[in-house]
Amino acid sequence: MRRAGCQANQLTIKLFCLPRILGYGFNPLSIYFCSRQDGSPEAIIYEVHNTFGERHSYVLPVHAAATEMIEQHCPKAFYVSPFLGMDLSCGFRVRPPAAQVEVSIHGKENDKTVITASLSGARHELTDGVLIKTFASHPLLTFKVIAGIHWHALRMVLKGFHIVPRERVVHDAIKAVGGREVQP
Repeated sequence: MRRAGCQANQLTIKLFCLPRILGYGFNPLSIYFCSRQDGSPEAIIYEVHNTFGERHSYVLPVHAAATEMIEQHCPKAFYVSPFLGMDLSCGFRVRPPAAQVEVSIHGKENDKTVITASLSGARHELTDGVLIKTFASHPLLTFKVIAGIHWHALRMVLKGFHIVPRERVVHDAIKAVGGREVQP
């Protein structure tokens, strides 16, 4: 966190991710909202997972007193899709945890948007009844996510999309953006 320029010593951290269902979990993106003691946002950690079992975290400080929507940008540093090169910039637009959740991500190459993904929903109290109802209405949610990723990839291959070779590069598991470099 210090490498990203964050100063707070004590943070409250809230995690937004998909649940593990029947022992299986896959989160393409987990978002950690890091807040100061007064509740104001200090940083957001975007933990990205690919289907190769790898993960990478982008630690981005929140510079303004953002309470409604937070917009952050950074260069892409992690191979996620065989259809997207590494010369992308990533943009994140998120609403801090509240009654509604909104997350959108866009990837740009040469200032042209090449991919956009978004999610929105309403917050519910975490009770046994809500968990049972959610499981009944979405019984295989995490399985559906991974199956959907592979199904979409197959459709893209059949349509003739160019596959970007995956380079085996050793990289930091965490990219701190926006701050000064300090020794951990």
